[in-house]
Amino acid sequence: MNSQLGRGPFATPPITLNLIIANFVVWLACTILPIGETIRDYGMLYWVGSEKFHVYQIFTYMFLHADFSHMFFNMFSLWMFGRTLELEMGWKRFLIYYIVCGVGAALFQMGIAQIDLATLEVGSREWIMYMQVPTVGASGAIFGLLLAFGMMHPNAIISLIFPPISMKAKWFVLIYAGIELLLGISGAQSGVAHFAHLGGMIWGFALLWWWTAPQWCLPYLFCFLKIKFKQIKKNDRQKSVVLFGGEGGTRTLAPVLSQPTPLAGAPRHHLSTSPW
Repeated sequence: MNSQLGRGPFATPPITLNLIIANFVVWLACTILPIGETIRDYGMLYWVGSEKFHVYQIFTYMFLHADFSHMFFNMFSLWMFGRTLELEMGWKRFLIYYIVCGVGAALFQMGIAQIDLATLEVGSREWIMYMQVPTVGASGAIFGLLLAFGMMHPNAIISLIFPPISMKAKWFVLIYAGIELLLGISGAQSGVAHFAHLGGMIWGFALLWWWTAPQWCLPYLFCFLKIKFKQIKKNDRQKSVVLFGGEGGTRTLAPVLSQPTPLAGAPRHHLSTSPW
């Protein structure tokens, strides 16, 4: 799968592009079709104890959003980080990583909800809210991408629109994760699934650890030492290796049989994005 849309700084590899299109199409369908509310009601993630819960919702909720701005900023972030990660991971592994982070975020959010519900009286206002208030959005998967970018490009500079500051990706990931944890524990920002965001990061880290386990050394995780990241594919002679960390971020060694054409202007050393 070598097709991509556009050239120069706006070039987008296929999986990232198709994920953005899919999210936009679902939002459009929910907005203009008469059955839009039905699509949302069946696709949103409800707590497992709710009569509206279905197992497939741990996947479908990623393609539903509260409103256009919610979808836009998630897709903008997917476009910013996904382009680089898809090129370096390969399209299959990138797609697996994205789905695992999104589904993992749902499972983590549901687990935290179960812990909260154990302390609530059945039929109380808070208990009823858990039954009726669903979770939507691709943010859990996006936070997984953010973690992967921070690990693979620790010294890349990320510039925020608000507040107008710049910092290295590794510190941005750590600070953002800390803020999400504090907000989740305190409940200061209601209506946002902070633990789903953290869940996407945790599952993303677990998957990266699994893929790189033979060369991994946990105590040095956030020192970003160089470790091997091998893409294993049976019956395929193409091999690629990505080195995590080290000064200058990630280096990609081209496959031995086919030389991929890098996206011109792909955001490898400097990104400008907005917080979600």
